[in-house]
Amino acid sequence: MLKHQMTKQTYEPRTPGGPNTDIATLDLSYVCNTGVDNVNVTANTVRVEAVVRLLDTTTVSPGDTFTLHAAVNSNDQEISVYPLTLTVADVDLYTDVYADNVTVENGSAVTPNVTSSPPVSMNIAEKKTVNVLFQVPGCTSSKVWLDSAMPVNTSAIMTVEDVQISSSGRNLGDLTKYDSEFTDTKTSTLDTSQINKWEKNLGVVSNPCVTRHTDDYKSDDDIISADITIQMADHELAQNGEIFYASFGLHVARFIFILDLAVTVVRTGSEQLEFNMTSSRDDVNSTSDRVEIDTMLSLSDTATAEGRDTVLLLFLPPYVSHVSTVITSPHKTIVSESLEGNVLTVNVSSP
Repeated sequence: MLKHQMTKQTYEPRTPGGPNTDIATLDLSYVCNTGVDNVNVTANTVRVEAVVRLLDTTTVSPGDTFTLHAAVNSNDQEISVYPLTLTVADVDLYTDVYADNVTVENGSAVTPNVTSSPPVSMNIAEKKTVNVLFQVPGCTSSKVWLDSAMPVNTSAIMTVEDVQISSSGRNLGDLTKYDSEFTDTKTSTLDTSQINKWEKNLGVVSNPCVTRHTDDYKSDDDIISADITIQMADHELAQNGEIFYASFGLHVARFIFILDLAVTVVRTGSEQLEFNMTSSRDDVNSTSDRVEIDTMLSLSDTATAEGRDTVLLLFLPPYVSHVSTVITSPHKTIVSESLEGNVLTVNVSSP
């Protein structure tokens, strides 16, 4: 029926100009019942499937109910209205829905969308956005997580800078609308400032196979496209030509899929350190005879190398004396400090 040339589907917001389509119309045009089979009910039935989504912005709580209405019109006369009451469930208690025989073609669940064949080349400190395609199996409804994990060795060899949903297939709805509402968990497995793991929780994602049912299926209808920005760290093992693997994972239904993307290090030997440094007087903790100076030292975004161990040299005016030095960053500690004349030397390292 849906392949009939006269069949039309329209979607529109209840409020003109509204952002969400909450009214759908399926116009079947001329429908004729030939009466060939008057016994079998299914032979005289038009089956219509509608996919609805509970918006993340909706203010509801688990247990709340709301009603959907479907109306059938024939010859411009409304002949019946069908109400359907739905109950809001707790997403944490959601039970994944999928067929026992659901399958995914090997190698197709997580794929890199890159212009050249792996490995991908990256300079020291270079940031690169990799487009990764995640496939949600058809006819499933389950909680979905996207994972990114970078290699480490005493410190991070690569880091994750950002994960954004860039597009989603027709069977999944427009997930880009809710990217800012998904839960992102950023982790440093070494307990430093370098983020080497990033998990994006998409909540419940449903793939009702709409385009498969209408024989209008395209290869990207079941795909979540994510732009993942990674950075090559200035690690001592990251020598020119070395290959490391950035891992991207998908948790969906009863599956866990992992893609290991090969990345080749490009080290030119001309990498340079660049720092940003600011200082200001702390008016809260300063007194008339004692001044506290807050100094912020950070690696510049344009730096192409990293400082592994840092030595701070503070030159004090002759009319002041040093009392104490405190590092407030949880990722650095004072190894030693010494004062010779008016020069304070502070050795700082990672814990």
